[in-house]
Parts: sequence; structure tokens; C-alpha cells
Amino acid sequence: MEIVSLAFVWQTADGSFTLSDPKDVTYTEIVEQVRYMSSALIKIGFTDPTKPLATRPRVSIYADTSLRWQLMAQTFSRLGHVITTAYTTLGEEGLLRSLVEPDVEFVFCGEDQVGMVSQVIEGAEKVKWVIYDADEARVDQVSRVHGPS
Repeated sequence: MEIVSLAFVWQTADGSFTLSDPKDVTYTEIVEQVRYMSSALIKIGFTDPTKPLATRPRVSIYADTSLRWQLMAQTFSRLGHVITTAYTTLGEEGLLRSLVEPDVEFVFCGEDQVGMVSQVIEGAEKVKWVIYDADEARVDQVSRVHGPS
């Protein structure tokens, strides 16, 4: 079994970038996580694998590049969704446009992006799902604006 080392880049307060310590991940672990996440999205009703690919909701990944970013991208690909990405350097107008123009219904974002998503979510009327990679306490910031469906 081959082990892949992944190193992540983090921006510091002074604007410089640093590498995180590499994390060893096996192919088997990645496949298992993608399978688990795919099943979870089906179970919560986000996607229906019996529907044609062209009718499946579009998704956006709005997070810093990380292992979880890659896992979400692989999960959406496995389920046959069109993936759009929004750079974390976008301002409110850019993020809103990246969600509205391609008719995004699902957003995956990082903890640092939850605030920006909460600022634009009201204008992105088709967005029904927001899943974020963060502390559970931050969910109120988005759900207050959009509410549960």
C-alpha cells in the first residue's frame, strides 16, 4: 500500500505562507472517506443517484485548498455533480456571482469563509445546502439568514 504525504499551506497574520506538517493518507483511506461522504449526501436527500447526471444540483467549493477540499471534490465527482470553485480571495460581489450564475444549490466552505457565505446567502436564492469545515458553533451564522429547509 502506497502512502501519500500531503503538505498544506497556511497564510499567517502577516500575509506570508507556511507549510503544515505533511499528513500521510493512503489511497484506501481516501476511497473510504469519499464513499462515506457520498452515502451521507444521498442519505440527507441532497442527491438522487437514479436521476440523470444533467439534472443533479450544481455545487460550489469555497474553501482553502486542503485534504477536506479534495475529499469534497472527489465526492461530488463520484456523484456526478458539476463542481464550481470560488476562490477564497473573492469579495462579496464575486462570491455572490459565483453562486448565482451557475445556479449553485450546495456550498462547501471552510470555517474562515462562513462569515462571507452568511453575508451573500440571501442573494443566492437557489442555494439550499451549506456544509462547512468548522466548529459546530458557527452554524448559527448561516442558518439565521437562510434557515433550515
